[in-house]
Amino acid sequence: MRAVAGATHGRLPNICTDHGGTKEESENRKARLAAWGAPLLAVEETALAAHKLKSTQFVFIHTGLGHNDVLDQRDEFTLFLRTSLLAGR
Repeated sequence: MRAVAGATHGRLPNICTDHGGTKEESENRKARLAAWGAPLLAVEETALAAHKLKSTQFVFIHTGLGHNDVLDQRDEFTLFLRTSLLAGR
């Protein structure tokens, strides 16, 4: 992961739910990146803004939604695509 943290392009969004089974690993990954000095954004899903997604490589999003509702309940996947390197293609 350290090699990824040193890359200057791309983005890694990590969406974490309270009961999705990966919350602990997501928190560990976020702590490792912070310790390496990697720029990251940790935000509640309800406060997520497109301009923040565009400017940050590692994005950790906490949501109150259930695991199966994350991508389509609030159109998160659409927002990821609109703010990605693929936007406008």
